[in-house]
Amino acid sequence: MRAPNVAILSAIVASGACSDAGRVVAPVQSPLASKEGSTGGRILYWRGDPSDVYSMDDDGSSVIQLTTDPASDQHAAWAPDGKRVIFESNREDARSAIYIMDADGSHVTRLTYPPAGAADLFPRSLGKRIVFARTEFLASSIWAVSSDGSDLTQLTQGTNDGQPAPSPNGKLVAFTRDGDIHVLDVETGAVTNVTSSAAQEASPAWSPGGKQIAFTASGPGLGDLYVMNADGTAITRLTNTPGGSEVLPQWSPDGKRIAFGFPNDALIYGVWVMNADGTALNHLSRTHTPIEIEAPSGWAR
Repeated sequence: MRAPNVAILSAIVASGACSDAGRVVAPVQSPLASKEGSTGGRILYWRGDPSDVYSMDDDGSSVIQLTTDPASDQHAAWAPDGKRVIFESNREDARSAIYIMDADGSHVTRLTYPPAGAADLFPRSLGKRIVFARTEFLASSIWAVSSDGSDLTQLTQGTNDGQPAPSPNGKLVAFTRDGDIHVLDVETGAVTNVTSSAAQEASPAWSPGGKQIAFTASGPGLGDLYVMNADGTAITRLTNTPGGSEVLPQWSPDGKRIAFGFPNDALIYGVWVMNADGTALNHLSRTHTPIEIEAPSGWAR
């Protein structure tokens, strides 16, 4: 059930054109440039193909490899208790499932057992539970499970739902559906389309304050990073990089910075960090992985 990571990143990058120009404000036109900076905290990311889970300080230092399995381990996030790490892996039966481990990579425990033909992807903390996307027979929906693997619950009934991103208070989940970003009210089950555009939006990430959502939206075959209010208003373009596509934005715990994946001249994705307004970009991968693919998946103190 696991495609190569390069293909996964390509699939995450949306295609098409962003035609809702009237909804976009204050575009940033400056190119990428490396600048130093740090806010503290550890960034989770995955590296390689097949991939392993790593963590590092937000200046690119103190890299720790958390998994060493020959299978693909990726899309890690901090667990609901804030002390452990959740991630997806196809290590046991060639079928991606959700796992949990200690922050040093020890005590790995499997949480989900998708049926034959299914895969569980993109785990994220939802209050005291874990939310993820389950794909099955060309369909995908959002599910939740307790951190001990119990109480498996289907949250959405869509057939093309993925990349869940819970709000900080755990009451809402942003996710992708048919090229738009939707928001689920966990208590009522109501789903709202907050982008509803001709563009292809992907990779929603809720700000720590709960007021904004970062996401990627397509240009002519490439993607840039945007941020919007949680209700879909005041869309702001953060990057303008015709030579590549940004993917998988992740907010810093203080909401002042955003990490994301971006390719170098050799089209190898690495981890970058910038201010939440699109300024002061810092290429974190340049010091230790010049040729291996990397992409961020979580950030915490």
